[in-house]
Amino acid sequence: MSDHAKVMRGLFDPTESEHFDEADSLAKTFDSIAQDQSAERLQELNATLAISRFKAKTTQEILECKVKSLMSPLFTDHVLREANYNIYLLQE
Repeated sequence: MSDHAKVMRGLFDPTESEHFDEADSLAKTFDSIAQDQSAERLQELNATLAISRFKAKTTQEILECKVKSLMSPLFTDHVLREANYNIYLLQE
């Protein structure tokens, strides 16, 4: 999920600082979880839920032309589905 956040961060228009900052924060969260040997499944689940909400919001805003980016809604929908699948796996 960290890589998803980093790719999305790089595809936002430079004027979209709020989206850039949120993607950057999510990437740092996932990097921190990956390095923490004692990180719990619940931490990963909560972070994945947060990035899922971010991806869903971004997809909707791209469709509504409310955010400037190089991403297509098909791309953001694809990464959203991957996050949702990871949520499913983490809840088992």
